[in-house]
Amino acid sequence: MEKDRIDWIEKAAVENFKAHQSATEAIEKQCTTTLTVFFAGIGGGLAYGAKALELHHWTWLSIGTLTFTAYIVVLAGLLICGCMTIGEYPQLHNEPGNLLNVPSQYSFEQIRVFELENMQSRIQQAIDRNVKISDRLNWIRLAAIASPLIFIASAGCSAALGA
Repeated sequence: MEKDRIDWIEKAAVENFKAHQSATEAIEKQCTTTLTVFFAGIGGGLAYGAKALELHHWTWLSIGTLTFTAYIVVLAGLLICGCMTIGEYPQLHNEPGNLLNVPSQYSFEQIRVFELENMQSRIQQAIDRNVKISDRLNWIRLAAIASPLIFIASAGCSAALGA
């Protein structure tokens, strides 16, 4: 393979990888924003629940609110554990030690081609990671849409049972 072509492919690969890193950062920001919204809901629900506990006055509304809050706490936990934990992320370039230990029988051009194949593998790892985390985030957000139904169901059951 000619040198100019390898240079061009390397440059394109680096730009492609950087685009996936940017996507990772955008997904992380979306996770943080979602968690902030969850914390606001949890704070409001706990404040209302504390008031009911202090007054020893449990109504359908306070039971529904605490059930809603517990549901949001579970979603926040899933978000943190499934989307926001620190994990291994593929690196843009190979480690120097690996590149120095390539057998001398390979030409520099061959080594560059091998490294491009490795880079493609790392790009695919970044894609797979982004897809996995964004899918989880989307499912957690969809589950959050059901939170009013959780409130209605628990408040309704509580009212029917006379709380």
